[in-house]
Amino acid sequence: MPYQLRRSRRRRTLGLTVTLCEVRIHAPSWTPRAEIESYVRQQHDWLYRAWTRMQARVPPAAAALAGEVRYLGRA
Repeated sequence: MPYQLRRSRRRRTLGLTVTLCEVRIHAPSWTPRAEIESYVRQQHDWLYRAWTRMQARVPPAAAALAGEVRYLGRA
């Protein structure tokens, strides 16, 4: 899955954000890369579930091309 690493001097903890397009890894600027990789490995199960849920929200391409709009599960 695509990811983006964002470092910040103001950030104090590691964090993950899942979007439709990518996973964002937030980290303090002084955190070693090995520690970030270890954190992401520890969060693998949660990350996989969140990514799967987010991808399930994407409407099928055929419905989008046909002009069908869904609201609250109904066409």
